[in-house]
Amino acid sequence: MLDFVKRILRFVKIPVFVGILMFLLNFQTTFAAIELINRSITLSNSSESATSNYLMQFNFSNTSTPVEVVQVKFCSNSPIPSDPCISPTGMDTTAAILNQQTGNIGFTLDNTLNGTLKLSRSPSVPDGSLNSYEFTNIINPSFTGQYYARIATYATGDTTLPPVETGGIALDIVPNLTINAVVPPYITFCLASNFPYFNCSSGSGSQLNLGNFQTYSSSSGSYQFLVATNEPDGYSISVNGTTLTSGNNIIPALSVFSPPQYGVSQFGINLVKNTLPSVGQNPVGDISSQPFPNYAHANSFLFNSGDIIAGSSQNSNFTIFTNSVMVNINNSQPAGVYSTTLTYIAFANF
Repeated sequence: MLDFVKRILRFVKIPVFVGILMFLLNFQTTFAAIELINRSITLSNSSESATSNYLMQFNFSNTSTPVEVVQVKFCSNSPIPSDPCISPTGMDTTAAILNQQTGNIGFTLDNTLNGTLKLSRSPSVPDGSLNSYEFTNIINPSFTGQYYARIATYATGDTTLPPVETGGIALDIVPNLTINAVVPPYITFCLASNFPYFNCSSGSGSQLNLGNFQTYSSSSGSYQFLVATNEPDGYSISVNGTTLTSGNNIIPALSVFSPPQYGVSQFGINLVKNTLPSVGQNPVGDISSQPFPNYAHANSFLFNSGDIIAGSSQNSNFTIFTNSVMVNINNSQPAGVYSTTLTYIAFANF
């Protein structure tokens, strides 16, 4: 009796096993589709809720089956064609325009269903060239993060039938990046005996020694200052101080620009190249920076404390000015060590 039951059970198991095997084979066959290759979608603007162009590209793998429809469906949950599709929040494709197409062409766009772009044409066997389809006027999803596009091709206009080829693409909406920077107003000004380069750190020396004064020739020397500003209205430089003095003895300053006169006590400065005496040079650097007129006459000198001697009416790159000093004395000039300290002030124009 036991042997008989076992034979019956073995007999029953066989059709159940075969039935399950047939079901699995049918499941695998039903959803088989060729994969589109070299597929991509590029956004012109990947910010949330932005109006963007979508450039879709791919190659057909199947070049033997006619294609009538290429459909793109946007989903927030999955790129897999067999999964349910949840439309991305905030995305709007109903105003999309097929701006251009290359490769396999002749398609017209149906944008009636939001989240789906349907390209249709007369059935035609595609070639293997790279296809490009640009859609404009699409509003991106209103969230940051990933969403997906599902591309499927169909041999007929019935998109409920199995597709010929499929392919999924992951897309990203990225947060807006705002960059703020402040350019502070500045004015750079420094003095030295000499500036070989257009930076303050290259300067050296802080004194000018004019040697022994003579009645038959002018004593002269020079030093430099360097200036730059980003102030739109530019800058001005003033000179402040006294003429050369030795105790109560003075060498008179020239109150109007005048040429050197041997045998006449006089003190003055200018900011240009001179030949009598041979001293100084013209400004080097930004041409908008210039000496003020009274201090821009070659071979003529002047000094009035508080005068504006140089400047610019606009923002200016670095300029090197050479400040020339000229001294003459008469026969009755008292002996002594004559000196002065001059203060230069650079200030932005407002």
